[in-house]
Amino acid sequence: VLQYTKVVLLDRPDAPDEILDANATGTKIRSSYSPQNGTLLLSGPDSVENFRRALKTVTYFNAKHSPGRPTPTRRRVEFVAYDGRNDSAAAYAIITFKSMNDAPILDLNGDAPLADFSVDFVEEGGPVRAIDTRMTLEDIDSSEIDLATVKITNLKNP
Repeated sequence: VLQYTKVVLLDRPDAPDEILDANATGTKIRSSYSPQNGTLLLSGPDSVENFRRALKTVTYFNAKHSPGRPTPTRRRVEFVAYDGRNDSAAAYAIITFKSMNDAPILDLNGDAPLADFSVDFVEEGGPVRAIDTRMTLEDIDSSEIDLATVKITNLKNP
């Protein structure tokens, strides 16, 4: 019989947006996470088998989504079990990051309700704006955009 297992996220450059969780459904184990110190506590008492089952479901999640985030440094997670008398030797898991290249988000009319922008061009009336002055362009991965292309379609007299 074990009393608890403590799972601690040791390296937390994006705290409190880094979360540990576990599923203890079907056991007497209660799961609670403290974002202040990065500790997931699986508390019993319950059988070693039920703690083993719950530990197999431990997950890491990072909710930080902004340029340069999540911080791509590795994370160390420490696992310690307690039987009521002694702590186990610590065991460690290493979490590494693989970057995703999210697509940029372009909104031609800014905060207006439609997703696109339209304008009427009057012959001999001079140039018109092709986008709203409130347009937005962002890339969650970087503050720099390498290339933007404008393509005019439905040309009547090419």
